[in-house]
Amino acid sequence: MMLISLLIALCIDRYYRRGKKGYLDYYLGAFNRYLIGKQLVQGKQQGHCKPADGDSLAAPDAVNPATTPQVMTEATQPANGPSAKVHTQPHQHSQAGYRSQLIVLLAPALLIGGTLLIADTVLFTFVVQTLVLTLALGMAGFRHTFRCFKDACKRGDTQAAYLYVSMLTQRQPAGESPDTCMAKAVLWLSYRYYATIIIIFAALGVPGVLIYCTARMLAGDDCHQQPVSLASRCLHIVDFIPVRITTLGFLLVGHFSRAAGAWLKGVGQISLSAQAYLIAVGQRAEELEQHKNTLCTDGAVQLAKRNMGLLVVASAVLTLTGVLI
Repeated sequence: MMLISLLIALCIDRYYRRGKKGYLDYYLGAFNRYLIGKQLVQGKQQGHCKPADGDSLAAPDAVNPATTPQVMTEATQPANGPSAKVHTQPHQHSQAGYRSQLIVLLAPALLIGGTLLIADTVLFTFVVQTLVLTLALGMAGFRHTFRCFKDACKRGDTQAAYLYVSMLTQRQPAGESPDTCMAKAVLWLSYRYYATIIIIFAALGVPGVLIYCTARMLAGDDCHQQPVSLASRCLHIVDFIPVRITTLGFLLVGHFSRAAGAWLKGVGQISLSAQAYLIAVGQRAEELEQHKNTLCTDGAVQLAKRNMGLLVVASAVLTLTGVLI
């Protein structure tokens, strides 16, 4: 049943054009903003003008989770105020922010998981897991932005090409061509929005997918920075096994001998970010640009497609052998 749900979700993602409401991030973001509104109401009732930055639950495009909370201390109070006091403490903001993010991370998974547990029927479970998997797979606007990038490259418009790359990823390494930047973005986004969803769905089911997608929405797509927020730390831990399974697939569908060294070098490094490890292995597993040690976009797309096919075949084999139901 899991295999059928996966195949249906992949077919819908491939052949049906969806708007923003066709992706899970839209609904998770709406739930996130709803909780922010509740916090604002509670803050006003308690006499606060606005919630502290550390309490914010805004999506990554609204608030940077790595930003240090701004707090009012005695040093920043007016000197002529005899009753000047420290209004807030940094650790209080951090604890409140972690509690808020924990609610956002667990609430959707507990709600859907509890519903599936109570209404324990095969048909209802199949419909729900197919719907969640369909919404979780893919990134809104990715294909359109990628086509615009290819058109800009054909025109030779480097500035526009960099602009389209920045629409998909927040990081543009200095000294790299837009083709190399897009190739790395394709590898990373194909992992984050496809490969890891399939792996987590096979291992943890619908609740695991919901937790991962919520953490992904809160933490953002650029994971080169050290994890600071609860969501980014959760992603750093959860990504450890899926990214190594995905890069092992790169070895099997790409140049094994050339990428094996990079895979073995980082397979046990817990502190290594998933994005850096994935790109390091992928850059050696696929064809390189002529006379350059950089990954090209077409090679990255083909590598990601072959790896997705490998994951689907592996899921089918596990289903036929009874490991997955």
